Amino acid sequence: MAVVLLATFCLFSIAAPSFFSIHNVLDILHVVSPMIIVASGMALVVISGKARHFGRVDRLCRIGDLHAEHAELQPFVEVAAAVSLAVGSVLGAINGIRCGRPWINSLIATLGTMIAFRGLGLSMTDGGMIGLPEAVKPLGNAAIGPLYVDTLIALAILLGVDFVHRQTSSVGR
Repeated sequence: MAVVLLATFCLFSIAAPSFFSIHNVLDILHVVSPMIIVASGMALVVISGKARHFGRVDRLCRIGDLHAEHAELQPFVEVAAAVSLAVGSVLGAINGIRCGRPWINSLIATLGTMIAFRGLGLSMTDGGMIGLPEAVKPLGNAAIGPLYVDTLIALAILLGVDFVHRQTSSVGR
């Protein structure tokens, strides 16, 4: 994988000389930081031999926040947060109970619930995007020197997950 990544990086650097710059590498790391964080947690679950549901519960949990940006709904933000936590807990429990049965393949059950939860979330929001409040958006570009904070957090989580993986036993190891 490292060879393919290096070859791809070299190919793009030849095609566009500005691609091979520290600024571009930092921008790429900034863009993929959320994926690094999610993939780190998912990797531990996959390594353990048990696939669980990760996607699309988020969409259903955030529906309560969809309308929280409107001033008249601000008093209900705490209620929306509580409902989001409750919905996430219930959906996670449903999926956990289904996947906990020895005769049910956890990967297939997870994919099935992912599709169902995604469809339910899309139907409840009419397929609309759920945006972030304006006050939160600047946090995504916070930086310490030339490094974005989310990149530092992602690298810390990645190193932490690597440490946990190396210090604990896995199924099949």
